[in-house]
Amino acid sequence: MANQSGKEFNSLVLDVGNSDLKGYINGQFFCLPSSYVLSFGLDSLDLMGVKAPFDGFSVYDHNNNPEHKQYKFAKLGGNRVLGDGDKLQMYKVIVQGCCGSRKSDKPWKVVISHWSRGKMGDMKKILKGTHVVTVNGVQSEFKIAEVVPVNEAAGADLLYRQKASGSLAVIDIGYNTLIYRQTSEAGVEHHSVFRNYGVRQIVMTIKDSNALRALAGCTPDARAIIRAIQNHGMLRSNQVEKPEVDISHIISAAVRDWASGPLGEVTKRFSSGIGQSSGIWLIGGGANLLRKYAEGTNIHVPEEPEYVNVRGMATLLNANEK
Repeated sequence: MANQSGKEFNSLVLDVGNSDLKGYINGQFFCLPSSYVLSFGLDSLDLMGVKAPFDGFSVYDHNNNPEHKQYKFAKLGGNRVLGDGDKLQMYKVIVQGCCGSRKSDKPWKVVISHWSRGKMGDMKKILKGTHVVTVNGVQSEFKIAEVVPVNEAAGADLLYRQKASGSLAVIDIGYNTLIYRQTSEAGVEHHSVFRNYGVRQIVMTIKDSNALRALAGCTPDARAIIRAIQNHGMLRSNQVEKPEVDISHIISAAVRDWASGPLGEVTKRFSSGIGQSSGIWLIGGGANLLRKYAEGTNIHVPEEPEYVNVRGMATLLNANEK
C-alpha cells in the first residue's frame, strides 16, 4: 500500500484480532501483538514511533475520562470475555493511541474491523469528532472526520468479489474463532461467528497427545506448541537429552482431526451455500495450516492469508462508504 501523506486526510486502517492488531497509518503497515503473542516474551511495542510497555500504551482522554487510566492490549486477547461496552472503549483507546501519535492538522479517516454488526453505529458515535488525548505523556488534539466500521472477515469480499461468479464463501480462521461469511452481488447472505472453533483447538489436541509426551518427555505448554507449528514442526524444549523434537506428524494429525471436526461441522452446516459458490476462500492465520490439504480442490488459500482482511479494508480509504 502506497504512502498517503499527500492526501487531504490522515488514514488509519485497523484490523483487531485476538492474537494481534494489524493496520496501516497513512499507508505504512504495522502489526502489534496482543497478550497471546506477548506471552512469547516480547517486552516492548513500537507503534509508528510511540514506545510503550508490553501491556499497551497509556492514553488519557481529556474529554471522557477525568481520571488517568492505563489501557492494555492484554484485554483484547486475554481469557476474560469483555462486555460490549468494555470492547468499544478499548477500540476507542487504540484508535486514539494511533491517531494521537501523529502530529498533523489534517482530519482522520478510520476504517476499523468490528465484532458485531449491531454495534457498528456505536463505533461511529464514540470515534467521530474531536479528541484531546495524552499519549505517553504528550498531549495531542485531532479530529476523526469519517469512520467506516467493517465486519470481521469482510476484507475478503473487497479483494475477491471480482473473482467470484455468484456467491462468495469465506472462512476466516483465527486463534479462538472461526467465521463463516457468504456474500453475493446483492450483499451479505450469511455471517456467523463460532467461538472456540479456531487454531486453539488444534493446539489443545496436540498438547493432550500421548504421542507428544512420549516424544518430548514432558508436556509442553501452548506457547511452545505454537512455536513448533510456526517452526515447521520442530519443538524446542529445555531438556538436554531432547533439545529439539520433530512433531510434524502429530501436528498433521491434529490438523486433520480439526478439519474433519470443527471445520467440517461448519462446512456441513452451510453446505448448500458453499455448493452454490465459486469455491471457498480460507483466510486468517489458521488458513496456512490447511494449504496443502486444499491443493486440487475448490478451496483457495491465498498468499499471506493473515493479511487479507486488512488489505481489503484498506481499499475503502478511496471508496465511498456503502
